[in-house]
Amino acid sequence: MVKASILLLSVFTLIIVLPNLLALRINEIDINPADGKSGKEYIELYNDKSEEIDISGFTIYDGLTSPKKRFTIVEGILLDKHEYYVIELSNALNNNGDFVTLYDKDGKKVDETEKMAEVKSSSSTWQYCNDGWEFL
Repeated sequence: MVKASILLLSVFTLIIVLPNLLALRINEIDINPADGKSGKEYIELYNDKSEEIDISGFTIYDGLTSPKKRFTIVEGILLDKHEYYVIELSNALNNNGDFVTLYDKDGKKVDETEKMAEVKSSSSTWQYCNDGWEFL
């Protein structure tokens, strides 16, 4: 009986708690815009949670081998459920291969991309689709 209760509690935790912890993600990245140096790179975040998230103080890092801080989200930014938040950057991302990391205001890693490269300027972007990254 005790083992069944522990198993049931573990399953409940995985179903209810884990999705809420992993609900904010990096959703799309443009590391080499079609307009070249005059274009704006961007990182899009997505709230897949069923409730609002306060993303004030969250930070974006990028890097080839070690992360470098690129952006801090200002205070008072609330991201509603199923809402997007776009961060524009000016030539901060490395077109020859970069990974992007999102940290919460306490410095805990929320999400990180795989290493991405886009050597030629284009209108295509890196998009998170079906549990993986695609260049579309």
